[in-house]
Amino acid sequence: MSLREPVLDRFKKRIGELGGYNMYTMWPPVHAPAFSALRRKAEEEVLGTFEVADPKLPVVADQNGALLTDAEGVRTMLLDTFNHPIRWPDMVDTMREQGITKVCIAGPDNLFGRVNRTVDTFEVVAIDARKAMRPRVRQRSARRARR
Repeated sequence: MSLREPVLDRFKKRIGELGGYNMYTMWPPVHAPAFSALRRKAEEEVLGTFEVADPKLPVVADQNGALLTDAEGVRTMLLDTFNHPIRWPDMVDTMREQGITKVCIAGPDNLFGRVNRTVDTFEVVAIDARKAMRPRVRQRSARRARR
C-alpha cells in the first residue's frame, strides 16, 4: 500500500480500529510502479555515476528470487527495487534451494526476522550496532563451573 504522507496517520489509526496493525512503514517509499520516475532518477544520478561489478557470490534478486551472477543483473535489481515489489517468498525458496540455513539481518529488523516464512525456514540472527558493540560474555567451562 502506497499513499501520501498527510493521510498516513489517519490510515494507520483506521487499520487499528478494524483490528489490524501496521507492520511496517517505509520511508522513502519504494517497491511500487508509481515510483518509476524515482527509478529513472536513481539510474541517471546515482547508478549512472559508478560501475557495478560482477558479484563474487550469486545475489538473490528481491523481485523474483532469481540468482544473479553478473553486474547487469545486480544493477537491474537495484533499480527495480524502486518500482517493483519485493517477493520475499520467492527469495526464501531460492535461498532454501541453495542450501542456506542461516540468515543474518544487518541493522534493525523491522520485518523479515518476524515473518513466519523466514523463521520457519532459517535460523535468523539479527545483528545491529548495539549488539555488535557489546563485549561477548564467555561461557564458563564445565570444569570451572564444578569448582
